Amino acid sequence: MAGACALTIIGCLAAARRRPDAAGAALGTATGIAFGLTAAVLKAGAGTFDDPVALVTNWAP
Repeated sequence: MAGACALTIIGCLAAARRRPDAAGAALGTATGIAFGLTAAVLKAGAGTFDDPVALVTNWAP
């Protein structure tokens, strides 16, 4: 999932450089994807705070 988001963000950044008139939309889309990925990782990791071992062994943090 992170790889797909990274490729999409890179595509949005390339589009922003190629078309300055659409840079706002492209950069806004890239920012929204990054914030969404951050929210998903934080939500997945928030449940592991009850168990200290899971906090270290879980993939999300």
